[in-house]
Amino acid sequence: MNKYFSSFAENEVSLLQSFKSDLDCRQPLFSQAVCIPFFDEDLTLLSSLQSAAQCYAKTENPLPRLLILCINRGDNSEPCNKNEAAIAFIQTLTTRWKNQTLSLHDYSDNLTILLIDRNSVPLIPIKQGVGLARKIAGDIAAYFIDEAVIESKFFFSSDADVIFPDNYFSEFIRSANQSQEMNSCYVLSYQHIAGSNQAINDATVYYEKSLRAYEQGLQLAGSSYAYQTIGSCLAIHAQAYIQVRGFPKRSAGEDFYLLNKLNKLSPVKSLNSPMLSIQSRISNRVPFGTGPAVEKLLEGKTALFYPKPCYELLRQWLGYLSRLAAIESSQHLNEALEDIKLNYPHELFTLFEQLNTRKHAQQFLQQYKRFEQRQKAYRDWFDGFKTLKAIHLFTETYPKCALNQLNKET
Repeated sequence: MNKYFSSFAENEVSLLQSFKSDLDCRQPLFSQAVCIPFFDEDLTLLSSLQSAAQCYAKTENPLPRLLILCINRGDNSEPCNKNEAAIAFIQTLTTRWKNQTLSLHDYSDNLTILLIDRNSVPLIPIKQGVGLARKIAGDIAAYFIDEAVIESKFFFSSDADVIFPDNYFSEFIRSANQSQEMNSCYVLSYQHIAGSNQAINDATVYYEKSLRAYEQGLQLAGSSYAYQTIGSCLAIHAQAYIQVRGFPKRSAGEDFYLLNKLNKLSPVKSLNSPMLSIQSRISNRVPFGTGPAVEKLLEGKTALFYPKPCYELLRQWLGYLSRLAAIESSQHLNEALEDIKLNYPHELFTLFEQLNTRKHAQQFLQQYKRFEQRQKAYRDWFDGFKTLKAIHLFTETYPKCALNQLNKET
């Protein structure tokens, strides 16, 4: 067994040891898997996911798709009626296999559900939150792929408020096959769709624009970390997932930190298609993210956008790091390290000091002989997290603003 599954995977994986023998599984049972954490939701996702599975079965692959559904609640929460209703419904379906908190059910000829019951003991520790729920489901998907129970090398990560397009499975394969390089993860396109509350719709659209503006700003700056970090829109290579030891067990931001690690293995790539639809709503399921941001917008907060000078400073900083990577002697490196004080904006010198750049630059020069190696070392070191911290630092000079102020002179 892969060391990850014996040493780092969640306990649910150990419950699958007899799965293949119990079902006499000698070839893949499923073509692809979708992993979804579920708390206080309706099972509306089943309709669109079944439609996508049916379309894929007709045109591409007759094997069923597997929905790995982690129904969970935190150890600080009260019993949840929607969770219990979802579990009760799934348990009315034909049961093919069961082991403690796991059970396998046929929803249709094209869609099978692996139910993970974390709605009762053991509950999810509140500090580990949705990250742990995603990790449980992701670990199972990666294990099934490693054991050839699932045919695809990728598994999807999504959420219960997503409406899946009919081409969800087939279009991902088509788009991924067009890629010219090996990618650790693909970020699928998304759009928020309107609900019955116009104020929530408007706030959600506004917040989505701020997310896209950040991605576009990073692209213009030349960052390698310019992609959306939304856990409902991912297709993850199972071996890459194993290499970075799965989703971080966090109450929020687990998608951001997973992608940050995956992008250091091989590029995270954004796809224009398929297009997922996400329902506009407020939510307190996580401490930060779309739901809480929309709630703050409804309370009157509008300064969500980083102004253009922040991205220009980032562009200059990334250019400076490329300059350091190209240097092959200690003398020239020391000259470049001193030059930051004299010929670059003071914000970049502040960043230089805060990141202890001198130490890392000297280390990379000693450790790596080739430019390409040093270039990757700088790219991995100044990652998505440090990029975000740098942008925040730059807002001390160029504060965040509202959308209607974005194109004004700063």
